[in-house]
Amino acid sequence: MLNGETATAVAAGLCTPEDAKCAATVTNMGRRLHVRNLEVKTLRSQVTILQRLLKESKKKVGEVKEENKRLKALVDSYADDLGCPVHRAE
Repeated sequence: MLNGETATAVAAGLCTPEDAKCAATVTNMGRRLHVRNLEVKTLRSQVTILQRLLKESKKKVGEVKEENKRLKALVDSYADDLGCPVHRAE
């Protein structure tokens, strides 16, 4: 085989209907894999966003807990100043 055109013509002549069916199957599988890859990329992006939101939410919960502690201490202090017994759930 001296040139690519001749090699292509010979190779095309060697293809059988079964080869064409196999090639179509491989092509379809490639398309499905491409679509699946795009789905995975989208899901990864969503996971990244959700992880960031979770981190922010945990930070906010920590801040609220600290504020609750300060408010409880303030209420306890007022109760002590007034001489009122306060049920202190720890």
